Amino acid sequence: MISDFYLLIIIFLIHFALDKNKKKIFNNYFLDIPNVDRKIHKEPTYLIGGHFIFISYSVFLLFSFDHNINHKFVFFFIFSCIFLIGILDDLKDLKPIVKLGLVLIIYLVLIHFDNDYLLEKIYFETFDKNLNFGIYSYPVSILCVLLLINAINLIDGINGLAMMVFIIIYLYLNYFLNVAFNIFIFIFYLFIFFNIYKGKYFLGNSGSLIIGALIAFSTIKAYNSNFTQNNSAEDIFILFLIPGIDMFRLFARRIIDKKNPFKADNLHLHHLLIAKYSLKNILFFYFITIVSSSYMAFNDILPELIIILIISFLYSILLFFLKNAKLN
Repeated sequence: MISDFYLLIIIFLIHFALDKNKKKIFNNYFLDIPNVDRKIHKEPTYLIGGHFIFISYSVFLLFSFDHNINHKFVFFFIFSCIFLIGILDDLKDLKPIVKLGLVLIIYLVLIHFDNDYLLEKIYFETFDKNLNFGIYSYPVSILCVLLLINAINLIDGINGLAMMVFIIIYLYLNYFLNVAFNIFIFIFYLFIFFNIYKGKYFLGNSGSLIIGALIAFSTIKAYNSNFTQNNSAEDIFILFLIPGIDMFRLFARRIIDKKNPFKADNLHLHHLLIAKYSLKNILFFYFITIVSSSYMAFNDILPELIIILIISFLYSILLFFLKNAKLN
């Protein structure tokens, strides 16, 4: 096996080679051209951030010292399938129901091989009660995974936002739920974030699917492995609250307007914010909001229910002031 430091060098070399030659390699494939109203970027940009994430994940998974052979094979297969779905979505613009249906099948394959990725019980600190799902573990787990993946996909609308949220969640899951943390691959994720932030390339649906699946699968397994009354369901809910609450608002509004709830538009919170504020300020707002609320929840500084009410109230106030915001 190769040390993680050398693996980091390898994926950086792969990145620089692909990035420098992306026009020759990809031609016009994966090129996001701003030719529709909901596109907010000005120049054609490649949707290849997910390619780099998949390559880095695969290299570290297959060649690092961690994990047994069976684990490596299963996860490489699972995330290769998810990556291919994202590739098809970037190229063919899959219908959301088809995309989520394919992800569902892959998730069922995963829990067939490892039942630790099935959410069977949770603890509610507000009521000091454990809730065992029993025969409902499968539908509950499926719902949680698909909602989270979709929420991550929906916040991938401005440069770097989805990748930044992924990095924040990744750090919290490591610190509070002992999700495996590799400093070298984390360095590469930061590098990817800054490249997306600078607009060198976009994450793409392949990228948002992979990071959404990584978060969803890791959270469930880590929660099961570290199930105690110190890890409440409310803490996890607050960690995902901002992307989640915006997703539910969008779905509700589209349904009320008798539109397809999965139909893309420019009514996301980040789209409303970008109409008035700079990208840097918006990323800072998301960073501070997610980090501070999650820190207070996981460290029991305020009751979780109070934090949820505060964030929901601030979100509503912000929407009120942004109600007339429109993208140019």
